[in-house]
Amino acid sequence: MSKLFKYKMPKDTKMTLKLIESLIESHKDEKTRVMQLFEYYENHNSILNRKMKDSDKPNNKLPHPYAAYITNLATGYFVGEPITYTVEADEQAQKFYDELQSINKYNDEPKHNATLAKYASIAGYSFELLYTDTNKKTRYKAIKPYEVIYIVDSTLEEAPLYAIRYYNLKDFITGQDKLHIEVYSQTDISYYIKEDEKEGLQVERDTVAHNYHDVPVSIYENNEEGIGDFEKVIHLINAYDQSQSDTANDFEYFTDAYLAFYGTNGLRNDNDDDDVNMKENRMLFFQESGSKGEWLIKNINDTATENYKNRLDRDIHKFSMVPPMTDENFAGNVSGEAMKYKLLGLETLTGFKEQSFRMGLARRNELIANTLSFKNQVINKNLPTYDYTVIEPVFTRNIPKNNKELVEMFNDLSQDVSHETRLTLLGDIVPDPKAEIEKLKKEEEKEIQRGVPYPEQEGDVDGQE
Repeated sequence: MSKLFKYKMPKDTKMTLKLIESLIESHKDEKTRVMQLFEYYENHNSILNRKMKDSDKPNNKLPHPYAAYITNLATGYFVGEPITYTVEADEQAQKFYDELQSINKYNDEPKHNATLAKYASIAGYSFELLYTDTNKKTRYKAIKPYEVIYIVDSTLEEAPLYAIRYYNLKDFITGQDKLHIEVYSQTDISYYIKEDEKEGLQVERDTVAHNYHDVPVSIYENNEEGIGDFEKVIHLINAYDQSQSDTANDFEYFTDAYLAFYGTNGLRNDNDDDDVNMKENRMLFFQESGSKGEWLIKNINDTATENYKNRLDRDIHKFSMVPPMTDENFAGNVSGEAMKYKLLGLETLTGFKEQSFRMGLARRNELIANTLSFKNQVINKNLPTYDYTVIEPVFTRNIPKNNKELVEMFNDLSQDVSHETRLTLLGDIVPDPKAEIEKLKKEEEKEIQRGVPYPEQEGDVDGQE
């Protein structure tokens, strides 16, 4: 199935009703693909649709939540630790940083980033919409990928031109689904509605201007190809589901074994149906010489079956690059360096995510800087405009840490690295290096006032050289 998550068009493209309808029609295949991936995440795998030719045979349908496992582990490793930000040592930059942090707190940014990363892990990309709420505060929201058509210009830059969000809402009075459409341009938002399939699009309400000075929708790509983390192993997941379901069927066959009698016509009347008797009573009668009875069961090659399923399981983890954390290789108190090698595949996968996420965060900060600058200029033209490039995100992998190793690294770097940078190594112990340095300064001032010599910070964590 084709993957079309960005539409390229000339810069001067005008959005018309005809073009909107055409884009929605062409987006159907991509929408189907993404919705299917979300179904797998919810463990609604294709095995649930399996039908047997013989309805009397067992038909166990056992879906396995590999998709959710891969997505949740990859997302947790990537943004399980909240993203932090560094800012340039400048008064105006600090003002923007403070306002940005206030907006991020208002939007519960760590939870929001996790949702964006999860959607991208499932579908291969995710979308973020910025808007102003009823309290006139800046909000951002993750949108389901199958609801958005993203249009960029045809240049190498691929600058956003439009974003179309479309979704169905049920009218509980009429019982009909109505298609609602929102078109986001670089200057405004247009709203349309489609009452039914026979009618065309109609204007739902007036166009609303926005102050973001760009399309207020950003894309977060999981990778350059727009592929989800479990999408490339979905056939292996299907094979594992089928194998486990067939194994369950085999055991059910074993439970429903037939009792065979030889040398007899059976116990029946002349009007009885042999087939019905056989199925209901689980008995078979054979007119052979001799007289005996035995159970007829299906032989199960358990060893071959388990080897096959184990290979599938290993391949799913290998090719998704998400390891099985229950594996004995992850047990014990392994060193940080050893853990890095065990997680090399996952780290490689996460590296691609981080590159794309940085671009998405930069664009979010740019849009916020645009709207804050606009508000400042409206209030007073002498108020500053903000530069989003002064903010740099810092990603921290969510991995168990060996605190003893971190302390040793902290001490080893005492001669060549600033105290603040060293403190960032102790993230679990010292979550805010700047605040910790301020505490140290206050403690030092108190000790000096008391006439107590205070140890140098350039020493080890105990303050000693």
